[in-house]
Amino acid sequence: MTETQDEAYISLAVDVMRARDTRAIVALKDFLTVLPNPTAIESVLKQAVYRLGDLDRVACRWILRHPDLLMPELDLQEVARQWVGEVLLRENRQGDRKYRFDGSGRLYLSDAAKLQLQQTASGVGSLMLEEIFGIRNEDRLTSDID
Repeated sequence: MTETQDEAYISLAVDVMRARDTRAIVALKDFLTVLPNPTAIESVLKQAVYRLGDLDRVACRWILRHPDLLMPELDLQEVARQWVGEVLLRENRQGDRKYRFDGSGRLYLSDAAKLQLQQTASGVGSLMLEEIFGIRNEDRLTSDID
């Protein structure tokens, strides 16, 4: 697939997600089966969600509140967990940005980790913090981990 084709699929996915119509999302996923493999479908949907966070926060919040619509092609819970790990591992030189997930996916953070996420989050990152992990940017810092 070429970059132009990728962009066309991503743009289509963004447009469909912006409509917030469950039937249209099912149809989109059916249509994306023309892509060469499940990884390509996952990549298109993931990039569309990230772009949606910058273009239409209301629609992005809606899709994050309905993660089952993108399953099994894209696991938004896993995307959010990966994002947290990437952000916190990237600049954790002092080892103070401690975090963990319990068996149900609940996120536990040290104050430093929570602050790092809140300062780094924009677009879909800030929405994932709010919708998936229940962390609002204005929340007081209260440590979940020593």
